[in-house]
Amino acid sequence: LRLYVSRNDAARRRIVNEDEVFGILDKHGFVKVELSKLTFKEQAEYFKAAEVVVGPHGAGFSHLVFCAPKT
Repeated sequence: LRLYVSRNDAARRRIVNEDEVFGILDKHGFVKVELSKLTFKEQAEYFKAAEVVVGPHGAGFSHLVFCAPKT
């Protein structure tokens, strides 16, 4: 799983051209998630399954603790 953490619904630290950025990531098999729309368990499961995580800085990256080594 290649994960793109979107902050599109956040008030700050958003990617202005997110559609363009994700268009490129999508071609490389990335899945876009908005963590605010998921339960804590769902968020942890996404990060646990991820091999790569990409996104702008934000509190959601605290979930990196659920990733496997070398993610």
